[in-house]
Amino acid sequence: MAIEKFVGFYTSPKFMANKEPNLENGEPSQFHGLKPHQIVYSHGTTDFTFLVYEDGLVALRMPNLEATRHMGENIDLHTLTMWWREYMDYVNCFQLLLESCILKVMNLALLNVFEITRRDIVHITFNADQEMWRSYSGATGVADYAEWFLIGNPQYDQMRTVGRRSVPLAVFDQLASDFKCVLQEQTLVRPLAQITKSLSEYKAGNYDISLILAWFVVESQVTKLWDSYLSSCNTQFDDGSKRLNSQRIDNLTSRDYTISIVSNILELNGVLRTPVFRRIDKIRSIRNKLVHQESTSVCTAEDSQQALTLAIEMVLDNKAIDIRLNYSYSVAS
Repeated sequence: MAIEKFVGFYTSPKFMANKEPNLENGEPSQFHGLKPHQIVYSHGTTDFTFLVYEDGLVALRMPNLEATRHMGENIDLHTLTMWWREYMDYVNCFQLLLESCILKVMNLALLNVFEITRRDIVHITFNADQEMWRSYSGATGVADYAEWFLIGNPQYDQMRTVGRRSVPLAVFDQLASDFKCVLQEQTLVRPLAQITKSLSEYKAGNYDISLILAWFVVESQVTKLWDSYLSSCNTQFDDGSKRLNSQRIDNLTSRDYTISIVSNILELNGVLRTPVFRRIDKIRSIRNKLVHQESTSVCTAEDSQQALTLAIEMVLDNKAIDIRLNYSYSVAS
């Protein structure tokens, strides 16, 4: 029998999947009989599988990663940490796409994206397509343990569902399509996960941290453009020698060529559009002031938004996917 492991998570706030209100007694807020173990949507390919439970639990499985889950008894801590980091990148990327799909399909800013870590996930094990075991992490586990004693109590059922919005299956159809597009170019996963972390800090009101995290993404995209530009310049002469030998490439990619210098060269040579260059230069200037803790350094919500918008635009440049960011706040008034 095939054993399959999934990594699950709940969004903030929680939603209900394809669960319409019971209008009994004219009370639209009562959703009776919400089932935490009933799967209402599933989608599987050779690259990924995801499940959506009625109570809003989303479970993701990456077969290629799962194939390396048991890497021997003597696995070192660094290898294990990197394995989980890669899985969390997929999970956070998936969460970002879920929020985007809700915006696109429902035209609703429903979720408050947060960085999902190993402390937030649900471990789910299936045996021959039957769920056999669950393990909750951190505070989620305590809440779930208590829930087993309360599910079925009408007052508790109403309390745990009041205020939740129902998400239609069309959202998950769009999610499956968008995630498939992302996986067709694996280099998108890491920067999209980093954007999720930046957006998480933005929603918490940590605009300076959000901007710095978004800048990491922008900087990596500029570096990719620089590497591509150098490669395009590296023509071969008749004698077989290259225009850019290894020593010259090492010099051109050394610390002497800062992002400021590189972005200027790319703009002057038409690789970067002038408006994009100016936006990069603005965010770089704010970032430098924040890092060096200058007395005049201030980072506003607008600055953070501009950095995030620039980051997502650069990551998705010439890509056949539309990802929309939700800039609504989740800080208390």
